[in-house]
Amino acid sequence: MGFRTVVITKHCKCSYKNDYLVIRTDELKMIHLSEIDTVIFETPAVSITGVLLNELSQRRIGILFCNERHLPQGTFVPITGNYISAGRIMAQAAWDNWRLRLR
Repeated sequence: MGFRTVVITKHCKCSYKNDYLVIRTDELKMIHLSEIDTVIFETPAVSITGVLLNELSQRRIGILFCNERHLPQGTFVPITGNYISAGRIMAQAAWDNWRLRLR
């Protein structure tokens, strides 16, 4: 479970290497993905690799994209998720009246 919110504010290249988010600007920064809860790209002048987007998605790390005025523009939502709640809703919808009266 991550605890960091990473905010990218200037032009850089973001990539993935050995469970790390790699941020390349004039210097190199690496943050382990297990520490990250959310990544905010506050500028559209960012290059992001597909491998990084895939890893962030698999680990359910939130991704928010902002426009050139630093306002939220969109989010990246993984389509793979937890289907337990959907299964429970389907099971409850199939309950008969006798079971519903017991609750």
